[in-house]
Amino acid sequence: MKLSSLLLLSPVCCLAQRQVRPNILIAIADDQSYPHASAYGSTWINTPAFDRVASEGLLFSNCYASSPGSSPLRASMLTGLFPWQIEEAGTHASSFHRDMCAIPMSCKRPAIM
Repeated sequence: MKLSSLLLLSPVCCLAQRQVRPNILIAIADDQSYPHASAYGSTWINTPAFDRVASEGLLFSNCYASSPGSSPLRASMLTGLFPWQIEEAGTHASSFHRDMCAIPMSCKRPAIM
């Protein structure tokens, strides 16, 4: 009887030990500079939705990007590759080839290298 109780409880113990994956929100806005949100102390702009997300999580004040331009950076984030590895998708015009895999974890084929 003790063995059967142990076997029934073992899956519950294993589930309780699983690590919870974090929710990550990456907010990308064109032509918005670092101080242009009230969460960063701006007094001339009010961004209540952004402030709420920032107050309930982490707010970063420093970032490293693969490109200074918004379109190549977005293409890099979608493919997991550097802008120079993704041909036209790494330019400001950003056009993706059909064989290019965006969001690599969701693709059935490997991302181009």
